[in-house]
Amino acid sequence: MRLNDIEKVIVFDTETTGVDVKTDRIVSAFVGVYTRGGDLVGAQRYLINPGVEIPETATAVHGITNENAQEKGLPASVGVDSIASDLQALIDQGLPLVVMNAAFDLSLLNAELERYELQPMRWGVNIIDPMIIDRAVAKFRKGKRKLVNLAEVYGVPVREDAHDAEADCVMAGGVAFKVLEKFASQFPKNGDMDTAAFYKRQQFWAADQAKSFQAWIRKTDPSVEIDGSWPVR
Repeated sequence: MRLNDIEKVIVFDTETTGVDVKTDRIVSAFVGVYTRGGDLVGAQRYLINPGVEIPETATAVHGITNENAQEKGLPASVGVDSIASDLQALIDQGLPLVVMNAAFDLSLLNAELERYELQPMRWGVNIIDPMIIDRAVAKFRKGKRKLVNLAEVYGVPVREDAHDAEADCVMAGGVAFKVLEKFASQFPKNGDMDTAAFYKRQQFWAADQAKSFQAWIRKTDPSVEIDGSWPVR
């Protein structure tokens, strides 16, 4: 599939107990299909009881309390299995998968599947990461590059419920189409690149960005190691 031919994408996002992909847990997730025209179809929402305490710092971000997760959430193994099954069904249709900061969400889901001894994901190569792409095509733009910042830069409506998995998916889908348009406009042949080649390009960008960030951090802490693996760590 050529980049210029993409008309709809899978969108996926998680809200979690923290930021460690190996030890933290999913508390909510969203899987859907987002079109170039801005429509969201096939929405699937998940609320999960992670089986561990949700720290107050995490609740402050996504608003999900321990009480809410315990009373209304699916058991962790059931919820994780449902997320993976629904997501895999869409991936197997050949649709590109858009995930903002893919190395976090995909690595976390991989760890959850391993934790509950569930079938591993087959991610394929049709993955689009707006964060990695923006850092490459607008390398010298100043300012923050969180999802809400990218939405503002690319003219995508910023949802008031940002940090909700669904809201973040809608913004990420919108930003993804915008950054692909920017990438295609930079050189005439970029839009003709297929998604498999673009996957390799993003791997290169991610590694290069991690290397640059590590060099900057090591000015104050020489021991820092930044993992540039993408799309999973």
